[in-house]
Amino acid sequence: MSLVIRRNDVAVTLVAVGLFFAWLGLAQYENVRMHRELHGLADRLLDEWFATENPPVNRDDFDYLAIVDSERAFKLFGRAWGVVHLYIRNKDDKNMETFKGIEYFYQRMGDQWVLLDSAGCSAKEHHIRAFDEFLAKGMDVNERVIDAALGFEFDYEHMLAHLEGRDNEHHHDHAH
Repeated sequence: MSLVIRRNDVAVTLVAVGLFFAWLGLAQYENVRMHRELHGLADRLLDEWFATENPPVNRDDFDYLAIVDSERAFKLFGRAWGVVHLYIRNKDDKNMETFKGIEYFYQRMGDQWVLLDSAGCSAKEHHIRAFDEFLAKGMDVNERVIDAALGFEFDYEHMLAHLEGRDNEHHHDHAH
């Protein structure tokens, strides 16, 4: 038995592979375009947040950022979804005491993003991601805040006292 490859078979295969890669390229282009659209929505959401605070607040008094996630249900096809994460804190609040996170959940319907829900963001993994982004943009975040978000909470003062010997009653003071 021999394998015979006809010119027609090669042409059909090349057309099929070409159509597949064209579809793949178009799907990727659509995903990038939709992600860009969500970034535009994030900018508008930030504008609204600063304008609708009562009374309106000065943006320069805050550190803020937006992180956008978007994808399709099956990577390259299916219904698209997106989440806009907004993170805001008072200017230079490296201890993150005024830190707020808000998430907006979107679904693509036709050629529009439709807001499905919004909620405060309290997921530690999202906070860590926000802290990393704050650091990447040159805004300080206290290491203790990051440690606490990672679950490494311990008493720094006690540790320092231990290292300096102040927590041991029987420690001999050689300073006299």
